[in-house]
Amino acid sequence: MDWLVALHIYALALGTGFSAANLLNMRLARSADDPGRAALARLRLTLGRIGDGVVALIWLSGLALALRFTGGDSTAASALPPAFHAKMLFVLTLTLCHAGSRWAAGQVMRKGRKRFMPWVFRCTLGTHISAVAAIALAVASFR
Repeated sequence: MDWLVALHIYALALGTGFSAANLLNMRLARSADDPGRAALARLRLTLGRIGDGVVALIWLSGLALALRFTGGDSTAASALPPAFHAKMLFVLTLTLCHAGSRWAAGQVMRKGRKRFMPWVFRCTLGTHISAVAAIALAVASFR
C-alpha cells in the first residue's frame, strides 16, 4: 500500500467531509433560534480552523507525491498525467474557496456584515465540489 497516496486521498476526503458538515450547519442555522444559531456559528469557526490544517495537509501530501513522481525535475512534471494537472486546478480552487469562506465568515462574525453570509455558503459549496473532483482525479493520477 502506498501510504502517501492514502494520506493524500484521506486529506481530500476530510476536505469533503468538513465542507459538507459546514453546508449542513448553515442549513440548520437558518431555522435555529438565536442561541442555537450562535452555537452553530462557533462550530463553523472550529471546523474552519481545522479545515486550515486539512488544506495544508492536502498541499503538503500532494507536493510530496509530485516530487516523488518527478524527482524534482520540472520537465518530468509536464509528463504527469492530465488528470494530475486537472487535480491541481481543483486543489487550487478548493484552497481559494476555503480562504474565501474563512474571510467572508470573518466579515459576518467579527464585523456583523451579514450580507457576506451568501458568500460563505457559495465558497463552502465551491470547496466541497472541488474536493470531490480532486479525489476522483487523485485516484486517476496516482494509481
